[in-house]
Amino acid sequence: MEVRPEGDGVPLWVLHPIGGTVLFVRQLVRLLSPGRPVFGLQAQGLDGKVVPKSTVPELAEIYAKAILERQAEGPFLLSGPSFGGYLAVEVSRILTLAGHDVALTGLFDAYGPKYPRKLVGIRAFWSKLTTFLCASWAQKKTYLLRVLSCSPWRGGPWRYEPAAQLDSFFTRMSAPIQRVILANIKAAKAYRPEPYAGHLHLFHATNTPKDWPGYVFDAEDNGWGPYALNGVSVILIEGDHRTIMDEPSVIQLSAELDRVITKVLSVRHSHPASTSGLS
Repeated sequence: MEVRPEGDGVPLWVLHPIGGTVLFVRQLVRLLSPGRPVFGLQAQGLDGKVVPKSTVPELAEIYAKAILERQAEGPFLLSGPSFGGYLAVEVSRILTLAGHDVALTGLFDAYGPKYPRKLVGIRAFWSKLTTFLCASWAQKKTYLLRVLSCSPWRGGPWRYEPAAQLDSFFTRMSAPIQRVILANIKAAKAYRPEPYAGHLHLFHATNTPKDWPGYVFDAEDNGWGPYALNGVSVILIEGDHRTIMDEPSVIQLSAELDRVITKVLSVRHSHPASTSGLS
């Protein structure tokens, strides 16, 4: 998807989140410095003509090929929010192994594969009980609906919306979009990345979810540290996981993204062989 094809700078690629579309990118692009092309990669199957893939490596292979068809050589600027962060990491791995220079792997508050950390035993019980007892009556109702729901979202890593609300959103979507979402959820649950030799830039939302009882958000790098062999740079963005791509968070995000892109590209201009990360 050509979000902003005009410009002669190094293109920025944005990979889709769990919903499969990249329509949200337009708000980010409006705030980014002009002159840089921006392309979005949407999920196959949104039109109902293709069966969506259900593993991250399969998706990444498709997207890496699509990127190389449009941009033959690096440096490459890759990014993605939430599930799109998984895709950005895997595409970066594919391009790097093929000898290409990945200047940026930008994660917009993407959570690592084993993050947030899940509590077990008595600690999990007390976390859930305390959250429930301290909640308002409306929040208690929401929690019970989520527990009792048969929503396809149940048990997945995206549980920051009430189950009834998610069911309502989901059932109003077209069948192809539903299939894409379910395939992406399956891919996210099965994702087990190998360590990535490059560097990650995490744009980390400062407000962590308060309605995930039984889970702990205690890592500033969102759990990516063990997977990034060349380190993780953490850039704090005011907001939360759901709103980081919306105003006012996206205003700060766009400014920080511009700054990071300028920095990583300037390093390559000064030292073409460099692939070191910068915060």
